[in-house]
Amino acid sequence: MRTTALDAEKLPAYPECVGTVIERAFAAMEGGKGTEGLRLFRQARSLTVEQCDQEKLNQIIEREQSVLIAETKTLKKALDDGADAKAERRVLIFSDSLGLPRPDREDKSTPGYDGVFAFKLQQQLRHREAGPINVTGWCQRYLTSDGVVSLLPRLSPLIKGADVVAHVGLNDCANRIFLVRERHAVSLLPKATGARLVEFGRIYRRAIISSDANYAYVPLPRFAANMTRMAALCRQHGARRLILCTIVMPPMRTHSATPNMPQNFTRYNLTVYEQAQKLKATVLDCDRLMWENGNTVTLLPDGMHLAEPGHQVMADALRAIVSAG
Repeated sequence: MRTTALDAEKLPAYPECVGTVIERAFAAMEGGKGTEGLRLFRQARSLTVEQCDQEKLNQIIEREQSVLIAETKTLKKALDDGADAKAERRVLIFSDSLGLPRPDREDKSTPGYDGVFAFKLQQQLRHREAGPINVTGWCQRYLTSDGVVSLLPRLSPLIKGADVVAHVGLNDCANRIFLVRERHAVSLLPKATGARLVEFGRIYRRAIISSDANYAYVPLPRFAANMTRMAALCRQHGARRLILCTIVMPPMRTHSATPNMPQNFTRYNLTVYEQAQKLKATVLDCDRLMWENGNTVTLLPDGMHLAEPGHQVMADALRAIVSAG
């Protein structure tokens, strides 16, 4: 464990140091010292990650990844099982949870694997008069542009001649209270301490986000750089085209809880357009597509994930792009 910082501030050892600092943060906020309270929260959040057992933290993250990847491979197998051996072309889709069924599918309007846009697109493209086109993909919850850049070299045999679709960004741009390692590190704290840290984030969410509007899984400069890297990898491995998708803007009812949400999503979507123009990529404006076709129909009640009609609209739009040559 690293203790230098703790010694310098005369803090107790981990995990007590986190509890001490978060209580100081609460006291500062309640005493009207907002700037100091937020600084202390950020310190507690950092200590949570920096001072914990890194091996245990990595194991927690790896366990979650294994569960997510198993779900991803189930959809990929369903797509690959439906492949046409005569097809000479391929669509390779990267997507986050918007490309997957929702985990709680009590609502019949929520599609299963056969209702997501990748599967619907495959059904459309396998019967083309000009010849079938296969569809495969990597759709994984929490996938970001970082993930796509990491996956492309590993999936390079699938890229040659393919239309590569990057349908990510929601996880990249969303304002966060805790990043991935921070979120999982909270589970290693004593239950009461972790609860206090999370409680501070809940109570002072607006102030935290307002004080650091760029606290996201993938900050905007890296998001832009990732698209440049995607284009380079697609060229290197002989892709037919790269299709970059915009991010669906959450509905207005969600904006009040997250300061500057519309501005933030708009910045990322503008970057998609700017990078696509620079990189000679194709843009599929998913945001406009869903809203123009009636967001209460194309999106689930959460206003972000696709309902069955939304998956159909997405499949139709991709079919038009891919079939154009």
